[in-house]
Parts: sequence; structure tokens; C-alpha cells
Amino acid sequence: MPQTFLNDIDLVKYTKYIVPLSKTAKEPAPTPWPLPAFKTLQVNDYNDPRELNIPLSLNQHDPLALFGLFFIN
Repeated sequence: MPQTFLNDIDLVKYTKYIVPLSKTAKEPAPTPWPLPAFKTLQVNDYNDPRELNIPLSLNQHDPLALFGLFFIN
């Protein structure tokens, strides 16, 4: 199959955007400014990863109470 026949309508041939030598294609990216001084946030994750994170007042053995956490009337 010849290279001139392409079935992809989104394909842009690379020869379409040739920039003449008298012009510049793009300006270079600006230099990034320095980040401000910051202190990392320390998160105290006291929950066991295998433990459910639900309110203590909720009955864990009641399926309708658990259902009510996700759905409302």
C-alpha cells in the first residue's frame, strides 16, 4: 500500500508544519520560579488498615444501618 493513502483522518503529516529558517517555531518555556518554603503535613493514621472506619455509634451488625450510610431517602 503506498504511503500517500492513509485511512486515519486524525493523522497530521509532519511536512505540514515546516517552519521557515527566517522564523522561530516557538518561544522556549519560561524558567520556573522557586517553590516557597513549606513544611510537610504529618498525618497520624491511627486506624488499623484492616479495621472499618465507621462511626462508633452505628451498630455494625445491622445491615440497614450500614445501608443508610450510602443511601438516603
